[in-house]
Amino acid sequence: MNILLGFLLPVIIVYVVITFASVLTLCWNWKHYKRVYDTLKDKKFYMGLLNMVFDKKFDPINPDAYGFVWFVDRDSFELTHKVYLHNNLVTRLDPYSLYWWLKYKKFFRGMDVKKLESVI
Repeated sequence: MNILLGFLLPVIIVYVVITFASVLTLCWNWKHYKRVYDTLKDKKFYMGLLNMVFDKKFDPINPDAYGFVWFVDRDSFELTHKVYLHNNLVTRLDPYSLYWWLKYKKFFRGMDVKKLESVI
């Protein structure tokens, strides 16, 4: 029993510390998750290069003026400039971010990206 407890206790402590660190890392982005998600149903999406889906067409005058981006191959999302929901361990350890990442993934599940208009 002591051997099992001696092994499990450090594993649990490490898990709690890493989860807490993930929550602290991502909590600053939480305010964007619902706000951006609520606007998706009203948007038209465009297929970009390298399997990226944008919510705006390409603007040659201001090429950085894009909003939402879905990285199809990685199942990651750029919600706003420098606010991401990545498909990685940090997102999966933060329960709130994991919930919203799954919601975004479910929203785009049925989308046929090959039928989208090109962004350019």
